[in-house]
Amino acid sequence: MIIPQDTVLNISYSKLSDIPLPWNTAELYEFACQHGFDGIKGDVTPSLDQKLIMCHDDYFSFDENGRVLEPGKQGIYQRKINELHSDECKQLEYARPNAREHLGYYAKVTELEDLIRICKKYGKFPYITVRDQQIDLCVEEILRLLNLYEMTDHCIINSFTPDTLWAMRKKDPHIALSYVWGPDIPLTREVIDTARTLGNCAVCAFIFKKAQTEGTVYEKSLDAIRYAKENGVVLHLAHGADQDSYRWGLERGFMGFQCLRADAIL
Repeated sequence: MIIPQDTVLNISYSKLSDIPLPWNTAELYEFACQHGFDGIKGDVTPSLDQKLIMCHDDYFSFDENGRVLEPGKQGIYQRKINELHSDECKQLEYARPNAREHLGYYAKVTELEDLIRICKKYGKFPYITVRDQQIDLCVEEILRLLNLYEMTDHCIINSFTPDTLWAMRKKDPHIALSYVWGPDIPLTREVIDTARTLGNCAVCAFIFKKAQTEGTVYEKSLDAIRYAKENGVVLHLAHGADQDSYRWGLERGFMGFQCLRADAIL
């Protein structure tokens, strides 16, 4: 996949806040594929047996019934994912009662193969966020699964650190990459140069709506934004929370959006 400079990419976030489905579940991936997104984002964390579990954080937080709470919610206890086997993880249910009402059951934790398989089924691309731990393991397992489903040319690998992206680039000279910068930190020319050197790499600016409204981070990023455009580096926006955020980004030349709502796409 060559990251397009003239086509807007609509990517679902790891959750869609206006629907009753839990973060990073197969049910959410199916929904996003069916509702206009080009790419489907998922975050990977390695389990004890070196499988890639879909979770925003490196641990699960549990309620009193032993069900998994979503990121940002405090449970009565936590377990590190790297202390659990993948089969243990996949038996865990998410605690969202409105998801149960919607589905008729509690959605379970899933793993990377489900994201790739579902994207393959619908002709979408997996947008895989590596949480920058056990990098070599993550790179090897991601590439194994992408090759298994013949999706290495139809995906984007996303990371907050160049180390992960360089590890991926060394294994595959062509795979599409995305370098996340932020949150709420102005872009610099150095960030753009990293993407240029990696090749076929977008820069994904994590600029929240508040920063968009106040303008501070964006104004401080203008030199780097101009530099990116001069050097053919595609800019994405990591948090298209709603249509206002999406419109704001389009007007300023961003060509990809991680959408936090199913109705954020214009």
